[in-house]
This record gives sequence, C-alpha cells and structure tokens, in this order.
Amino acid sequence: MKLRTLPILSLLAVGTLALTSCTSASAEIEAAPTDENSVELGTAVLPEMPFDEAAAALLPADIAERGYLNAAYSPTFAPFEYYDKDNSTIIGFDVDYIQAVGQVLGLEIKTEAASFDAIIPGLSSGKYDLSNSGIAVTEERKLSNDFVVFAQAGSGIGVLPGNPKNISNDYAALCGLKIAAGKGTIQGLTVLPGLSEECVAAGEKEIDIQLFPSQNDGFLALRSNRIDGYMADSFTVSYQGKLAGDAWELAPGEDFAPITTGITTSKDSPLTPAIRAAVLKIIESDVYPQMNAKWGIPDTTMVTAEQVNE
Repeated sequence: MKLRTLPILSLLAVGTLALTSCTSASAEIEAAPTDENSVELGTAVLPEMPFDEAAAALLPADIAERGYLNAAYSPTFAPFEYYDKDNSTIIGFDVDYIQAVGQVLGLEIKTEAASFDAIIPGLSSGKYDLSNSGIAVTEERKLSNDFVVFAQAGSGIGVLPGNPKNISNDYAALCGLKIAAGKGTIQGLTVLPGLSEECVAAGEKEIDIQLFPSQNDGFLALRSNRIDGYMADSFTVSYQGKLAGDAWELAPGEDFAPITTGITTSKDSPLTPAIRAAVLKIIESDVYPQMNAKWGIPDTTMVTAEQVNE
C-alpha cells in the first residue's frame, strides 16, 4: 500500500478538542452484527505466550503488585474489538493481543468498554492503563501519549451495495458528498479534512464530513441513506459489511493514509518499556501469525521489531 499524501496543515492540525471529550459508553455502543458466517472466525484457541521474567522486571512496582491491567476498548470494530454474542464480553484480535501481552508480563487483563473519543482522556486521567483499540500513531497524539506499534493498516470507505454514487478512494470522487467517520478517529481528525482541502484546492465543493460516536452508528446512517459513505479501517469496513449480510461494501482503490496503530498509554508512562518488551516477544513467536489467522486478518498488518522500537 502506498501512503497517500495529505496537506501538511491537515496532518498537524489534529483537533485536540475531539480527543478530550468524554461521553457515556453505555448510551453509544451496540453489539457488532453477527450471522452464521461469523462463527468460524475467532473460535480458534491460541497457545499461551510464555512468561518472560526480563520483560516483567520492567513493570512499575505498583502494577506488578496489583497483578492486572485495565484495557479500554470501543467494541464496535469487528474483528478487532466487538461484543460477543452475550453482548457483554469484548472479544477480537486486539483483545487477544493484549491478553498475550499480559501472559508475557504475568498480568491479568481487565477489559472495559468506552466510546472511542473517551479513551485517550481516560488514559491521561489514569482511569485506564492502556488501550490498543485501533488508535493510530500520529505526531500530535505523541505529544500526550506513549505508543508501542503493534499493527499497521489503511483507511477505506464503506458504500451501499453496487456503489450507487461511484465512490472510490480518490479525493475527486468524494468532493461534495456526505462522508462520515467516527469521533476522535484518525479518519475524522485528519484523513477526511485533508481530502476535503484537496477538493477545495481543486475548485470543487468540500466534503460534507459527518462524525458519529460509534462505527455502528455510522453504518446505520449509511444503510438509511443519511450519508454517502463511511470511512474507517479498510479491513474492518469490509469485514463488518460481510457480517451484516453484505449490507455495504468497500469502495475500490488503494487505501488512504496507511498508518501504524499502537498500544497506547499516558505520556511518559513507566508501563511503556514493559509493554514494548512484551510486544517484541510476541512478534518473534508462533502465536503472532496464529492470532492473525484466528481473526482472518491479512499478514500485511504485521509489523517488524524495527517498527516496534521506533
């Protein structure tokens, strides 16, 4: 995948206000759509990662003593994080990944649901210890958070079946249309605003950017024709469309702005070195590709030790 160039202004002017709002997760988060085709994915039992004494020795004393980590998730991004059929247990690739981190460090993982735009404030306040809920690594976010890179992905647009508006992953196909994204996501903060700037620079109408509190809300708006397209991680868009009975499809073209995602903590967190050590153990293990296979995630999302150590 090639990195799509966005105007420098849009990459730097990430709206910090959107990252400091706090909303009620219970009012916004719904179970991800499922059907009989979703049963096979996610059912494999992964081998446990072995405990690593050297990595565990890097843990802050208070966390080592209490024996667990609080991990926050916005469970509307199947197959990365979403509610199981009981509508209360959070499952997915990202959850399995943090469970593996916990195994390396000898810690229990406690998951908590939150709206996406409440996660980073929750990390800053100490409500959560960490999150890997699809949080893209940006220079702006690095000012207030630490990151350990663990995956990489690009953005795509969900459109109605048959793509009636002829939308593609090209800014020119989006000018003047209603394209949505999630509040606090990289798509809503930088990718769509940057594409809209390209429209204006070319003398076209700006993109009518709509923001929704959860991905489920956005896809509901798409299905009811209130928006023309919904932008999110391209694999998630495609995967959830299939789970919903092909209620939407991925627009054609190369992904927008491929970028790394990270396990996120507060700025200068004493927990970060231990997480990095655990991730390096995971990517060297046989569990790593098995985790991808369990959730049907392509190997293109996998990262190297060099990326982890950035």
